[in-house]
Parts: sequence; structure tokens; C-alpha cells
Amino acid sequence: MTIKRLARVLAVCLISTAAFAQTMAVPQKRAVAVQSIASAELQEILFRSFHMACTGTDFASFHFVTSKETYNVVYACFPYTCAADAKTCRVGCSASSECSAGTMCDKGHCVIPVPHCSEDGLTSVSPMGVDKCSPYSCNRASGTCQRDCRTTEDCASGFVCDITPRLCVHP
Repeated sequence: MTIKRLARVLAVCLISTAAFAQTMAVPQKRAVAVQSIASAELQEILFRSFHMACTGTDFASFHFVTSKETYNVVYACFPYTCAADAKTCRVGCSASSECSAGTMCDKGHCVIPVPHCSEDGLTSVSPMGVDKCSPYSCNRASGTCQRDCRTTEDCASGFVCDITPRLCVHP
């Protein structure tokens, strides 16, 4: 890698680090110092080391040292997990164990499971399990069980809506 290309790569890293530093509550003086480096000065910065690591299963980090400063950046991998072998966030999945909590692997991507109603409208079905909705019906728009009622249509068969407390009850 030529010195000019290394300087450009380092400039991108420094700018990215400054953006991360501002969002990750790193002291502002570090971010300001990074932003105030002149381009002529940038060519004098020596790149000393670079280290990537997983910080738990849901976060990755990179650490690099230059002749001017040391930088540590931690970032979330959501919806994926951090791959210990690659020491960075995954960009795809082959199993739900490679996805963050509350998500699942679907066709190589970690996604938030979307529930849907059973055909009879009595249960909410998602990859995380089945919820029986009775005495309420399943809301077809959200795929989840109703939690109260406004009309008897919000209730399962054999129940009616008591409007005042908004409860499905036996008639």
C-alpha cells in the first residue's frame, strides 16, 4: 500500500472515529482534535497498529494507534452478533444463533419476526411461538391478539364485548 493510499485510508478512519466518538459520548476534545488535523499534517501521522475484537456477543470494537493518538471505537452489531473468528459484526446469517436477541435468521438476514393470525383467528402465530387469543380475537392487521374490545368482532366466537370495561365476556 502506498503512503498516499494509507494516508487516505487513515483519514477515513479518523473521520469515522470522530463521528463515532461524538455519538458514543467520548470526550469532545478528542473529536475536535481529530477534526482539526490538517491534510498536510495527516501525511506525517504514522499508523502503528490496528486491532479488532468482539466486546460481548452484540458489540464489536476496533482499536488503532497512530503516532499522534490512540482510538477505541465500540459499535453495536444489531441485528447480527459479533463473529469471534472474524472479530467484527456479521453481515449475514445461516442460523438464528448468529442473530441478536429478539431476531431470527430468515433467508440469510436477521429479521424481527412478524406474527400473523391463524386462519380461524383464535391464535397469533410467530416463529417465537403461538399465543391463544381467547376470549379476544386475533387482530389481522398486526397479527397479535386483541387486548381489549370496542365491538363484539374484537372477541372470539362465543364472547361479546362489554363496552364499558372493554372486555370480552360470555353473554
